[in-house]
Amino acid sequence: MVKNISLVRAAYVIDYISVMRDGGAQVEGLLAESLLPTNIEFVPQLFVSFPIALNWVAKAGHEQNPMELGLRASEHVATSSFYSLYQEIVGSTPSGIKRLEALLMAMRQEDRTLKLSVVKSHKSFEIKFNLLHREHRYICFQEWVLLQTIISVMRSIKGQSWCPDAMCFASHIRPPKAVVEKFPGTRILIRCSHTSITILRKDLVDTFGKVGASGLELNAFLPSKVVYREALGGDLVDFVRTLVKPYLGEALFRVETVAEIIGISKRTLQRSLHANDSSYSQILREARFELASDYLSKGSIKITDVAMTLGYQRVQNFSRDFRKQTGMTPSQYRKKNEPAPG
Repeated sequence: MVKNISLVRAAYVIDYISVMRDGGAQVEGLLAESLLPTNIEFVPQLFVSFPIALNWVAKAGHEQNPMELGLRASEHVATSSFYSLYQEIVGSTPSGIKRLEALLMAMRQEDRTLKLSVVKSHKSFEIKFNLLHREHRYICFQEWVLLQTIISVMRSIKGQSWCPDAMCFASHIRPPKAVVEKFPGTRILIRCSHTSITILRKDLVDTFGKVGASGLELNAFLPSKVVYREALGGDLVDFVRTLVKPYLGEALFRVETVAEIIGISKRTLQRSLHANDSSYSQILREARFELASDYLSKGSIKITDVAMTLGYQRVQNFSRDFRKQTGMTPSQYRKKNEPAPG
């Protein structure tokens, strides 16, 4: 049985692509040779395999120190992908402990494999992350994204010079001098059993007041739906449907490729889908319908572009299949689902 299959939003991989492209990496050719969707930069809201993304970033950025690459890309994430997705959640909270709580809640929903805990002492709060793939050689890429988002929120209140008391990495890769100089006074530890960031209680008192500094309770977080799957369990159909969505525009995305991404044989995957009353062709139809419905609800996207994004060479074929599924043409569906005028 295959376990520990996890997904990551494509937006985070795109931020790494941007940083590596700026550094001269030939990412287009490397994407074409990988198991990542070649159109990944056009589907930031969709999900891709986390282990495959991690390995690809390591290969594409091999000429850069992983710790330095992770920091540079995480700074990009903190100012773009994360806040473009969750700025309303975090930005709508008052300056105070609730902003940090909202951030952690948003992080847990964005990366639903995360296990979070907060360890309090008389001196500090240590926010700990137990990562699904913490033994991976290049887990520092994920670690930097997690830590930098917290640093960014603290700096939005304390100022851009704020630094944490300590950062712990599960990664075995030693940070270069350029990284250490970015965080004067911060203890940076590697080869740890967990990933964490320590915030001094005095910083919370200065920022949030005495009442706020006694907060930061994880039980205040809203429950989040789990995207982490056991690949051969009852949620296999949902997992595969989520996995195939960014690849729908690629004509030759076959069941063999999905099996390779998951790490099982084609026959095992097909038998497991059948045991769950589904098939690969049915999952493709469902995934196309779900994405088509989402895109058509956004009036700014042309129907022709929707069809091409979903892998149709002719818009007439897309219209025919969509009508079979819904009883309406794409134009009729869009009109029916237009938001009421304000």
